[in-house]
Amino acid sequence: MNGTEMNIYHKNFLCWQLYRKDCCNLIVPDYSNWHSTNLLFYEQKSTQLLQKKQIEDKVTCTLSSLLCCRLREGYLIKRANVRDEILEICFVLLWKSSVLLEYIVTCPWLTKSLSASNTIQYTISIEAPYEFLHDITCLSKKPLKSQYRQGVVNRFWATLTSLTEGDSMLAHFSWFPEFGWTWYSVPDTIRSGMPVFYLSAYPSPSTVQLSDAACPQFGQIWQPVVSLNPLQWARWMHTQRVTLILSHDRPLPRHLHQANQSGRFQCVQSRQAAAVLYAMLKNWATFVLVENHTYVQFIYREADKPPVSFSLIRINCKALCVILNIAFAAGTEGVVRHNVVVDLLDRLSKLTLPNRPTEQKETPSCTIIHKSLEKILIRYERMPTDLNSIIFPDGIQTISNRLTPMLGGILTTSLSRYLYHNRWIWHVKRPFVQTIPGIILPRLNITAIARILSTITKIRLAEGFNFTYSAAGIINMVLEVQMQGVGENDTSYPCIIQYILFPPHIASNTTLERDSTSEEDTDEGTADGEVSVEDVEGSGDFQIISEIWIEPQCGYSQLPAQSTAMYLHHLQYYEIPDAVSIYILHLIFLLFN
Repeated sequence: MNGTEMNIYHKNFLCWQLYRKDCCNLIVPDYSNWHSTNLLFYEQKSTQLLQKKQIEDKVTCTLSSLLCCRLREGYLIKRANVRDEILEICFVLLWKSSVLLEYIVTCPWLTKSLSASNTIQYTISIEAPYEFLHDITCLSKKPLKSQYRQGVVNRFWATLTSLTEGDSMLAHFSWFPEFGWTWYSVPDTIRSGMPVFYLSAYPSPSTVQLSDAACPQFGQIWQPVVSLNPLQWARWMHTQRVTLILSHDRPLPRHLHQANQSGRFQCVQSRQAAAVLYAMLKNWATFVLVENHTYVQFIYREADKPPVSFSLIRINCKALCVILNIAFAAGTEGVVRHNVVVDLLDRLSKLTLPNRPTEQKETPSCTIIHKSLEKILIRYERMPTDLNSIIFPDGIQTISNRLTPMLGGILTTSLSRYLYHNRWIWHVKRPFVQTIPGIILPRLNITAIARILSTITKIRLAEGFNFTYSAAGIINMVLEVQMQGVGENDTSYPCIIQYILFPPHIASNTTLERDSTSEEDTDEGTADGEVSVEDVEGSGDFQIISEIWIEPQCGYSQLPAQSTAMYLHHLQYYEIPDAVSIYILHLIFLLFN
């Protein structure tokens, strides 16, 4: 097949033809209506659809913002016409099979109708079978007994509520910049660095409270913005994301691989890098909405004129992985958005940690990741209950035939069906020690195994891996490599490699003892279900356990020439685990011989 020719899947999904009538015999296809009938189901009968007007209201906003909002929500333009200088646009959304929402807007057709705020009348109608219309209108007389039907009705009303709330937010955003003096007239206290809001635990967690009572009008304007969930930003604003891995604090914790006397492990933290990041964002922003949380920067076309737009940054931290959610006011030109993001990335790449006297070179405070790392990040909260079992996509388990849950919960179980993963368990046999009078022979213990883990960790850091998560002595390190295709003109794509290192483990009957321990004993006793070292250190062999999780990608890995991980160069994704395994096995052999 020609590389530029679209197949049936491209046409259905990319051209939005999945639910439209197939009119291949016509010169001009009619794509004005949704079509959900599948002709392969011959017994399916088309039902008669009735139409009912549900809501009639008006909203004050720009027509372009309303158009963008509806199209982002999945609506299609069914028809548009101008009559007597009145513009009418009909949007349609296939909400459910045989249930359509029609959203009709009317407004005066002027030269600047798209960019100027005006009052827009809108009508929401439902086109559906009689049974559905009866369910949504007659609940007060006869409640539904079917939970499924009740759930459908609840989702329908939630959709209408979201639609009306979205229109009120459109009206709020339409004030900027046309009537936006209250948006950009920043009070002096706020301009000097004081945040507009602060997060409060009362009356509910993450509730925003006004920090300066002297500027209630400015706070009233920006409170709806700071209260928005970043997942909903795309309905009203242009959005982008930047993923970062913060550099770990130096030096590393003493009890990272070996528990302290109370049986607890220390976690890797990034307080130094976070402080540098927050200081940079505060200097970048025009003002701070919420300290260490949300920042706003005005965008000017001319220095002595009011701003024409604004950009917004919301920080979301997941351990050492940080997501910067970036949003721009609707209507902001693409080149302006591009320049702002490029400037921000340049600032982030130049951030460094404060130098120590012993350090010869500057240490970057963060690493920019091109993939959505937080969505595929493996996070273990405690040691696995069964080290010999991994659930594969087909449900078949290796080594162990027992039906055991996946180690990291539902999220890890889902990721195991997407990410290519391996686990290695190295058994370190205890040497046979013969007692010699007057001579004390060295003894293999937890401390020796912890030193091996520390050495492996230092090697991973030197190869370019970064800490992303740690809990209960289990650490996750990530390296992003580029995968180059086989063709000469193939572009490279980033690929995430996650390396998991577990704390020292003793192969003995401790697994059974841990299984019989109650949850209360686990929380109040030693860390995360681990029995004390004194009880089991002499009862079995040691185990060094590690895992690797890789996002499947076509092509061969490309590493820079100066990288210390050149043994991973020009490998396919499924070859990387074996290369890492052989390298670590060689290291363990050298340490014990």
